[in-house]
Amino acid sequence: MARRNTSLLFLILLLLPLFLEQFQVIALVINSSSTDADVNRVCIEMDRKALLEFKAGLGDPSGRLSSWVGGDCCKWKGVDCSNATGHVIKLDLRKPYPPSEAVFPLSGQISDSLLDLKYLNYLDLSSNELSGPIPDSIGNLDNLRYLDLSDNSISGSIPPSIGKLLLLEELDLSHNIMNGTIPESIGQLKELHTLQLDWNPWTGAVSEIHFMGLTKLEHFSIYLSPATNNSLVFDTKSDWIPPFSLNVIKIGNCKLSNTFPAWLGTQKELYHIVLRNVGISDAIPEWLWKLSPQLGWLDLSRNQLRGKLPTPLSFGTSHGWSMADLSSNRLEGPVPLWYNLTYLRLGNNQLSGPIPSNIGDLSSLRVLALFGNLLNGSIPSSLSKLQ
Repeated sequence: MARRNTSLLFLILLLLPLFLEQFQVIALVINSSSTDADVNRVCIEMDRKALLEFKAGLGDPSGRLSSWVGGDCCKWKGVDCSNATGHVIKLDLRKPYPPSEAVFPLSGQISDSLLDLKYLNYLDLSSNELSGPIPDSIGNLDNLRYLDLSDNSISGSIPPSIGKLLLLEELDLSHNIMNGTIPESIGQLKELHTLQLDWNPWTGAVSEIHFMGLTKLEHFSIYLSPATNNSLVFDTKSDWIPPFSLNVIKIGNCKLSNTFPAWLGTQKELYHIVLRNVGISDAIPEWLWKLSPQLGWLDLSRNQLRGKLPTPLSFGTSHGWSMADLSSNRLEGPVPLWYNLTYLRLGNNQLSGPIPSNIGDLSSLRVLALFGNLLNGSIPSSLSKLQ
């Protein structure tokens, strides 16, 4: 028994160096892999220089970019890098919301140096005080999927090269002071699902070409300031069938059409419709009322709409509180009973007759505006049921 134990101990001592050697090799491989990953996460020098050049042209009164020092820009606030390559892939310098007294917006211009960030796929500079034009060669950032420059003071026109951003999914240029015409090349953005161009003084025309390749578009918004005096015109053929299926459409203070465009009737997935002050002088088509069960927001105010409103009608509830605004038109007939609405605005029309005695059955209603009509009779007591 003692001889067997001695032999076993001798065998273990003989094989132990082999086990230790294999363990060291495995540990070396693991450590080497980890070291390589760490090296890859250090940003590329060209990207670091591009960011520093961009920073040099900015005003930063609250020191939001104070972390932008040292050699590894991947550790800078607002910057994300690829773990695989070390290239900067995300730059998020949106002013924090809700606003803080200690955080001020960045000022300055969008430097051409940002165009050296060839692998950038996410760029958010919104809610700052940036000015000047968008660089003409913005299309060179052909890996971009998200571009938000909203709520700044950016001027000039949209560079035609924007049509080269073939991977772009979201584009928001709203609330700037951009002007000029919208380039037709925007219709080449085949991956785009959100396009927001609100509150800029655009001029010229928008045609089918602007939408030609936008097969994935779901959200389209071009709500302009009333001061633009309908300087933007939609010029589409009567038989045009869009390549997209929208959920949200917001057009305001533009010249859309004298009649309801037939192409709008092809949009069966809409739950948010704004066509405010767009020059429509027509009766509201039946296809629109068929959408009411899914509509959470309907704004057709400040047109020349005529005819009677259907009653009763139920609106959608899946998107929280809901609103219908058909004020400042030429609508006639009685006040309708529309259910599931939080806000109902029908002021400045030609509605007549008494307010329905069962108006209090609209239990979700919080705001009811009926001023400027031809109503008569007494105010129904059921109104007291509304909170």
